[in-house]
Amino acid sequence: MASSNKGLTIVLVFVSVIATFAAVTFYMGRSSEQAKRIFAETRLEEELRLKAALEKERDDLTQAKTELEARAQELDGKVATLSEQAQQLEGQIAEEKRNSTTAREELATVRKQAEDARNRLEAERRNAADELAKTKQDTRRLQDELKSLREAKEALERRVKEVMSGEDSLDTIVVTPGAAPLIPVNPGAATNFPAAQATAPSRAVTSVAGSSTGKVLVVNREFNFIVVNFGDRDGMRAGQILEVVRGGKPIAKVQVERVYENMSAANIMPENAKADIKEGDQVRR
Repeated sequence: MASSNKGLTIVLVFVSVIATFAAVTFYMGRSSEQAKRIFAETRLEEELRLKAALEKERDDLTQAKTELEARAQELDGKVATLSEQAQQLEGQIAEEKRNSTTAREELATVRKQAEDARNRLEAERRNAADELAKTKQDTRRLQDELKSLREAKEALERRVKEVMSGEDSLDTIVVTPGAAPLIPVNPGAATNFPAAQATAPSRAVTSVAGSSTGKVLVVNREFNFIVVNFGDRDGMRAGQILEVVRGGKPIAKVQVERVYENMSAANIMPENAKADIKEGDQVRR
């Protein structure tokens, strides 16, 4: 009996232990499922949050991409504009270079022309100075000659007065270069002989009214003119051509320039400028 009770007690204890183990196992199983469910729900929430974050990030990236594409297009437009402007600037720079080269060439030309002009001006100044000095020298020389001519004229007038008044015979008068020359006779010059000689009788200066021959009284070799004893009373007129004769042969031709009462001044023709005319040679019309 006691053994039976003991065995029953053992069985009950064993059953109790098994039941307790089963209960504990069941409880633990249910706790594990709940924990898994809670873990799963937590993971799901995290996944949902992560998905939402990723979607937001995707939207942000999409928007950023759109903005970047628009910005890229804008930059492409600016790049194209800048490229066009760069080409225009290159063209302008090339044009400026050509213009600069042309300007330098023109400047060099202008400088050369200015230098040439300065050289010509300097040469002209030197020439002008030389011409002025020469003109001054010529003026002084002409003044000296004029003085000599006036003195010669006065001497000749005195000599002619003496001859025409009969105080002296007319000797040979020869005016050579280097000596005091006679003043040349020309239409614009003042009268070379005094008016009184036109009426005074003369033995040396003789001519026959209407005569066709006469003689040379004076020879001026410097100014190539002669004085002959043909005058107004002989019908002599300015412009007439006379022939100078020696030994019956013509040696030169002269043209009457100024006519007085009983004498005339005649220029030696250019082609006979070197003719050896002497005082006393015959003259014929």
